Amino acid sequence: MTLLEALRQTLVDQNVQSVYLLSVSPEICPAVVLRSYASRSEIDIPIGRQSIQCFIRATSFPESEQIAWKCFKTFADLHHSNLADRFIYSVILHQEPFYLEKDERNQYLHIFNFDVLCRHKEV
Repeated sequence: MTLLEALRQTLVDQNVQSVYLLSVSPEICPAVVLRSYASRSEIDIPIGRQSIQCFIRATSFPESEQIAWKCFKTFADLHHSNLADRFIYSVILHQEPFYLEKDERNQYLHIFNFDVLCRHKEV
């Protein structure tokens, strides 16, 4: 299981509905999409840093905001825990969830970005 898949499963375990990786049809609403956009691994030690974007879409502003905050709080609580084949040292939240815009279907979009600093299990 990849880190992104494990983060998706963490949200599902917290009863967040309709969580996808990378993209999803705009017809699926509400939806949470996790995207990995940058990563850094150390060459000589099993430590890595993965940057993730959490994108939330819903039919109303309050629903989109509520889902975004639930995701945010779930990830904020992940420090010093095991996730898939990694030990999570910390989750570095870059900003609180914020309203981005309405999409072409008049759905409300929230977004936030974070990094996950983790140790990979040695093989």
